[in-house]
Amino acid sequence: MKTVKLSKALMDKDAGPIKGTMRGGLWCISNGPFKWNPNFNGTLNYEKYDRLFEKELTRDGYKAVSPSEDLFAQAKDADATDFLVGATVSADTMDICGAVGPQSKGTVILNIEFKIFDTAKKEVVDTIKVVGSAKYEKFQPTTEDSLIYDAFTDGVYQLAASGKLTTYLGEPSVKLPAPPQSIYTNPPPKPSTDQ
Repeated sequence: MKTVKLSKALMDKDAGPIKGTMRGGLWCISNGPFKWNPNFNGTLNYEKYDRLFEKELTRDGYKAVSPSEDLFAQAKDADATDFLVGATVSADTMDICGAVGPQSKGTVILNIEFKIFDTAKKEVVDTIKVVGSAKYEKFQPTTEDSLIYDAFTDGVYQLAASGKLTTYLGEPSVKLPAPPQSIYTNPPPKPSTDQ
């Protein structure tokens, strides 16, 4: 099986109007329509998104590598990877409520365009568009960013589910599992009281 890693993730903050609002407090009082911070340049935290990408594709049976997990990774290691993936993310819906604690709830829907780059051919060989989403119906003990991370992880799952990766990476080592579930949308089962 061939290897793959995320090379970069960018947020296209100029992609168009975003549905939703940023709200705050336990009563989720609206702060108005969602707007990006004017100082945000669109570059996403590579190490966080790299780990999300690697973890989900590995769960889906592919050989994904993450230099963010390796304290001694060198730039030359990129040449050892068969395929690089670049992700351009645009927000469709950012309906988020954040409260002190931190706590958050809401819905995030992301349009994600993945470009597959063949390192041997030195060219983009495919572009795959998916939609990733996450929803917390009740307040969860996390920051608003977790909704975005879970939506991105769902998008990576949709990339695997598209079946197009097998063309480049080979057959996955496992049958595609169920979609990823946020620990916040599926609480763990209650401990058994049986002795």
